Amino acid sequence: MEVRQTRTSDWAELRRARLAALRDTPEAFASTLADDAALADEVWQRWATPSQNQSNFAAVEGTTWLGMCAVLGDDGGESAQLVAVWVHPAHRGRGIAAALIEAVTGWCRERDIPTLGVWVNEVNTTAIRLYERAGFMRSGRRQPLRNHPGHFEIAMAHALRSGPAGSGQ
Repeated sequence: MEVRQTRTSDWAELRRARLAALRDTPEAFASTLADDAALADEVWQRWATPSQNQSNFAAVEGTTWLGMCAVLGDDGGESAQLVAVWVHPAHRGRGIAAALIEAVTGWCRERDIPTLGVWVNEVNTTAIRLYERAGFMRSGRRQPLRNHPGHFEIAMAHALRSGPAGSGQ
């Protein structure tokens, strides 16, 4: 298995994986299958193309996509958000999500981004445990999950560098 950044030419596979993720676990995402299925090819091409502030990652074995995620950096370089983490059900339990998260933390460290955040559905205890094992801590913030009435997500953050005297800043 290889975890790599997507390229513009990966846009159709990124679209397939994202739509599969929305069919598999719609409550884990802020967008909906209908909304993402309606996006123009140009949007997918833009998303698949890495930039200084964002990138998608794919876990692949040969030509098969096993999982994906994305990272969105803020304009000031102070933080980034891990989003759209998903592993195909047939490949779960193999450490793929952890490998994707590690690729994103590496991307952040290359850019000297000090904090990586993630929002996760508060009832998704499997994902919460995964993020905790990866170094994320609950921030205490909570918000409604857009497009999923009655669901809430919690914020978690991972400090990627230490400040003076171990302040975590």
